[in-house]
Amino acid sequence: MDEFEKPNLSPKEKGILKKVQSQIAYCVYCQPYDSGEPVWIFGDRTDLDDLIYNYTDSEKSIEKIKKHLYCPHCGHDDLTWDDEIGVKTDYEKKVDSLMEEVAIVHGNDLKYLKKLIDKNPLLVYKDPLAQDIFNEIEHKKFPITKIKGKFYRARKVEDSKILDSDELKCPPTGKSNEGRFNHAGQSHLYLASDKETAIREISEGHNSLLLWYQEFDVEKEINNILDLSYSFENISLSSSVLFLALTEYNDAVYKNGGNLDNWKPDYFLTRYIMDCAKYCGYNGIKYNSTKDGVGHNFVLFYPEKVKLKAIDRPQIYILMKKEDNDVFKSPFSSISWDDLKDI
Repeated sequence: MDEFEKPNLSPKEKGILKKVQSQIAYCVYCQPYDSGEPVWIFGDRTDLDDLIYNYTDSEKSIEKIKKHLYCPHCGHDDLTWDDEIGVKTDYEKKVDSLMEEVAIVHGNDLKYLKKLIDKNPLLVYKDPLAQDIFNEIEHKKFPITKIKGKFYRARKVEDSKILDSDELKCPPTGKSNEGRFNHAGQSHLYLASDKETAIREISEGHNSLLLWYQEFDVEKEINNILDLSYSFENISLSSSVLFLALTEYNDAVYKNGGNLDNWKPDYFLTRYIMDCAKYCGYNGIKYNSTKDGVGHNFVLFYPEKVKLKAIDRPQIYILMKKEDNDVFKSPFSSISWDDLKDI
């Protein structure tokens, strides 16, 4: 048999493999290293042989089974050279149980709510889960954050007109299109956490694009921001089950791809949440970008109250798309205002 070929397993060995594999969460490759030695911070450090010995003491079976094991965290598929792996901590097991509760408690109700709101968006208040969403937002059961510092906005270049910083701010009332967290014509200020996120938010589907972007400084801290951002690593056992259902389960808040021209069902539930938050006195919402894996967006409900300072003038950005992978190509480190004056 080739040294890289995985050995055939008996039905009993396959059953043991399934049980052992389900307990492996991390391996030595997942850990940071200090002076050439792994520092175990992910998972409870466990001897792999001891784990398998719980099910069989056959050395031959153990060696065969080990060749089929892999690390679900980093994907490493050779656990035979090192006899240590990481199993889930008690905390991680509790988080898994919490996520199972999310699916059980709200899974079907959330599917029903989404069907209702797709067909009759203005009757969403009749749904019990929609009422629960309002109540938990009103009683601050969802996370809350604040905003201050540097953020970005971007716009497509539509014509030869050179834009100034004010034109990179939010559209006035009556001019905006319907968005994820604003009704059509409603003037809300959207800000991205970084330049790449701002650009990706408006560039999806374009092979190449010329854009304006502007860096802004939110000089005065704005608090009481409803935080709908999520990361599985940051789930707390005290997190609202309903919050987790909306942000982690079934793409409720982050539904994407269903909008068609002026029909935008992806935004029905999020605009209901926005209405609840605004009615309950929140100043805005933080949420994950659906176009960028790590970026965040903020929508601020009262742009007229935001102390927003433009940093320099707007700049031109050239986005090129090559072989289905976005490549941010910025000749001359973007085209600055001074460059434009010389054109």
